[in-house]
Parts: sequence; structure tokens; C-alpha cells
Amino acid sequence: MKRLMYLIPLSAIAVLAFAAIAAAQPAVVPADTTTMPAESTTPDPNSTTTVEIRNNAFIPDQLNVAPGTTVTFVNRDDVPHTATSDNKLFDSGQLAPGASYPVVLDGAGTVMYHCKLHPEMQGSIVVGEPGQASEGGETGITTTPPNQAVSVYP
Repeated sequence: MKRLMYLIPLSAIAVLAFAAIAAAQPAVVPADTTTMPAESTTPDPNSTTTVEIRNNAFIPDQLNVAPGTTVTFVNRDDVPHTATSDNKLFDSGQLAPGASYPVVLDGAGTVMYHCKLHPEMQGSIVVGEPGQASEGGETGITTTPPNQAVSVYP
């Protein structure tokens, strides 16, 4: 019992010693919280992005890309489709299920596209930063050949 009487004051001293050690530790200073610049929603030039054709829809149906980006249309549906620009800038021809069609878009503006076989399927690609499109939207966009359909193996 006498040993317990010594244990309580020793425990209190230990707690105070640990509290003093903790209080003597340097304060943690948060890292520099400078504001990072807003990120662009446009991918880097010379990058590649994919538009999937699935369930009779282009996914995504609206896309922003930097000039020089390769946009690859991939048919993941079980029926043929096309990726055809409204201004005849590119036309994939019939893409069989599993086939793809790459197109490199340069310039600035907006190109609208659709599926010739299923006209209700529509999409758009903004080339350059939004708002860079010239009057009429599609003017200024060019494609880089070759624009050949190729098979994709899942």
C-alpha cells in the first residue's frame, strides 16, 4: 500500500515532465500557402485524347483541346459509326466495332461533328482556349494527315 502512495505523486511528476517537453517543442509552421495559378482546361499541345463511341453517343460529346492535339475516336459500340465534321474537315468513314480514327487538330476555333449513320449523335471540339474561336467558329482549324481508321484491340 505504501508503494502505491509513492506511485501517484511520481505519475503526476511524469505527466508534468512530458507536458513541459511537449511545450518546449518548436511550433509547426504551415507550408507556404501562396495561391497556385488557375489550371487551364486545355490539354498540352501534342497530347492525345480519346472520344469513345458507346451506346450511340460520343463520350465526351464536348471537348477542349490545345492546337496540335491528336483526338482519337474509338468505336466501343457493337454497330458501325462515323466521326464526320460538319464542315468536311475530317471523316472517319465507317468505323467497325473496335476500330479507331485519329485526327490531329491545329489552329483555333470550334469544330462540330456527327455520325453519318446516326445523325442524332453529335459532338463538338474547341481547339485552343475557349473564346479563341474566330467569327464563324470553325475557321482556322486544320487537320494533319494521315487520318486512317485503325483497329484497336481491347
